[in-house]
This record gives sequence, C-alpha cells and structure tokens, in this order.
Amino acid sequence: MMKRSCCSPIWLGLFMVCLIGGIGRAQISSYGVEKSAYYTQTSDAAPALESGENHYFSAFVEPDGTTDIDSAILQTPAGAQVEMAPFLFYFDGFTSQTALDNRFGNGTY
Repeated sequence: MMKRSCCSPIWLGLFMVCLIGGIGRAQISSYGVEKSAYYTQTSDAAPALESGENHYFSAFVEPDGTTDIDSAILQTPAGAQVEMAPFLFYFDGFTSQTALDNRFGNGTY
C-alpha cells in the first residue's frame, strides 16, 4: 500500500484582501489566515487524522514589493497578539481541533 497524506482544510477563512487606507495599501498587497487538519489514507478505508500534531494554524502578510516590511502583528479574536518577524509568516501545530480553537478561535483577525 502506498501511504498518501493530504490536507483537508477546515477553513476559518482565507482572506486575500487589500488593506484599506493609504499606508496599508502602499505596503501590503494581501494577507490571510487558515486553519487546517491533515489526514492520511493508507487503504480504501476513510482517511484518518495524522498522529501527533494534526491541526494547524497559519497566517501570512504579502508585501506589495514597493517597500520592505520587517514585521507584522497578528491579533486573534480574543485579543492576543503574535509578532510575525523576521518572516511575514506564522505557523503553529496542535494535537486536536479543541487545542487549535482554544488558541486561535473563530472570528475576525
């Protein structure tokens, strides 16, 4: 049997939007957040969650290329802040959907 892994996204939302406002528009072309879960299928049976960290949260900021951006702050719906520096990307893994939702709940980022 060949082991296949896949990512079946549980979308909180993937927002590809331009920021409104003069400064934001001049520096950032898009940003997004994503919640996902990883499954493995080793037979004809239904896929099963990977063992260990199998739920993930990621966020990114995409500069528009006209200026350098050193960091960005991700603010969760609960008000917690995560600095995205020196890379404009954040990734974190969790062992359950509950653990993921406790740290990065549904809402506006």
